[in-house]
Amino acid sequence: MRLTSAVALAIGLLLPAGCSAQQPKPAPTEPDPARLERYLRRYFGWPDSVRATVRPFRPSKIQGMLETTVELSRDGEKQESVFLVSSDGQYLVQGPPLALNEDPFAATRSKIDLKEAPARGSPLAPVTIVEYSDWQCGFCRALAPVLTKQILLHFANDVRLYYKDFPLSEMHAWAMPAAQLGRCIYKRYGDAFWDYHDWVFASQPELRPDNFKDKALAFARSKGMDAVPLGSCMSLAESRTEVERQIAEGQSLGVTGTPTMFINGRRVVGAQSFPQLRQIIQAELDHARGK
Repeated sequence: MRLTSAVALAIGLLLPAGCSAQQPKPAPTEPDPARLERYLRRYFGWPDSVRATVRPFRPSKIQGMLETTVELSRDGEKQESVFLVSSDGQYLVQGPPLALNEDPFAATRSKIDLKEAPARGSPLAPVTIVEYSDWQCGFCRALAPVLTKQILLHFANDVRLYYKDFPLSEMHAWAMPAAQLGRCIYKRYGDAFWDYHDWVFASQPELRPDNFKDKALAFARSKGMDAVPLGSCMSLAESRTEVERQIAEGQSLGVTGTPTMFINGRRVVGAQSFPQLRQIIQAELDHARGK
């Protein structure tokens, strides 16, 4: 009995030339990274200017699946995405696996150190917002009053806000000095940090690399702070190291731009509006109350 050409072609594709059905070609031990990159580049339409790096495959929590991280980079900016690939290299799923019996945000929260971060709001609040911010970022400036006024006022006993530095020094020339001075003020004057916070964002349009230090120290003096040690503190390597430690922490969480917030570990990117943030916070409160 003769096979149709279509069936013969299918068999020809499945079996290597010269091999019998009893001697199939051994399956690869893991998916092909180059094939995965080609597929993703076409699927998402990545241009040649975007460099894609497929990290080594690792075991996944899901049986029969492997996990990999694909890093995209262009013009100094990086972005990472997690993909699941079947062990035979035939199927692809975007995103890390979620275990239904685990808190999906617990792993993220465990990476965030809050011990030395300025904070506002009730220490017993069931919802924490950790913001990674850049003093020279216009979107951060837009978000600031939403967080410090609307959110903290509306959720007076339910939200605690933490500030983390993530200066984008390649784009913003005075963001790092501003972050260093903020650390100095916080360590010496505690909650006066929030006066500085509000002043920097309010004054952002007038601040430049050549006038930031003078204007900032003048503000500090107006609030009763000793500007001399603060000016010296700004130049210390220790202050820069503290900021760089926060940057590294943010990068470990996938932060690539500002503002980026983590609401009880849930990542929220950009200058969100009050209604958008209220919805997320209310969801966390409902969960905490067993709803």
